[in-house]
Amino acid sequence: AVSPATTIAVITDLRARGEMVETVLGVTIIKDLVIILLFTAVSALATSWVVGGASDFGIIHHVALEIAASLMIGGILGVMLGLYLVKVGRLAPLTVLLLALASAELGRGSGIEHLLVCMAAGFAVRNLYPNIAVHFLDALEQSSTPVYVIFFALVGAGLDLGIFVTAWLPALVYVAVRAIAIRLTTRLTAIAAGSGTAVARFGWMGFIAQAGLSLGLAARIQRELPGVGTTVATLVVAAVVINQLLGPVLWQRAIVAAGEDRKNRTAPEGGPMS
Repeated sequence: AVSPATTIAVITDLRARGEMVETVLGVTIIKDLVIILLFTAVSALATSWVVGGASDFGIIHHVALEIAASLMIGGILGVMLGLYLVKVGRLAPLTVLLLALASAELGRGSGIEHLLVCMAAGFAVRNLYPNIAVHFLDALEQSSTPVYVIFFALVGAGLDLGIFVTAWLPALVYVAVRAIAIRLTTRLTAIAAGSGTAVARFGWMGFIAQAGLSLGLAARIQRELPGVGTTVATLVVAAVVINQLLGPVLWQRAIVAAGEDRKNRTAPEGGPMS
């Protein structure tokens, strides 16, 4: 799993735009949907093998309904936000905060995924109200810095180096194998899809960072698989520590190398490109 919040934070910090940024962000979000469903299926199999008994695939249907409900709620909130921006058009960041709080309240205890709700809301605004979307994004970017400062502070506070110390060697091996696999598969699929050179060369750096979803899945592994689950969860958490330290740096370097950060996009023709 990749960290969409980290990916978005770096993009926002660099005011990045371009094919590679849009591709990596889109794939990152879609990966979360696919990973949740795949993990649910694999978890049902693993539980039956480790604990014994029949595999319960009914949970897959339950998760699919939660995803569909999250997207539907997000779409409704996005339409409401778009209508507000068209009719009123004031205090856009404050309105977004209000809708985020509404999303959190609706999802309390119901299994609604807030990331998907907000993603669907933004998608609705961008595609149903394209004339106001640009000004809306500018307003959000102007007020985003405090949000991302808090986000990275919370991520740093949640990284337990004690766990890393106990499993640093297998974690390093796991991180290296994962990074090589991501680089190879990203390059091959980018070429097969006819993507630009930047996506094929640098896109893999956007899929390294890990945070919330990975830690949540690790906790679920530990809870559902007695004995072996603790070992697997320890390895995953240690790897997340490494990947969350490397990921934002690599992703930033990829955006700059691809020339999709704001500084490179606005540089005069023939001027220095850093």
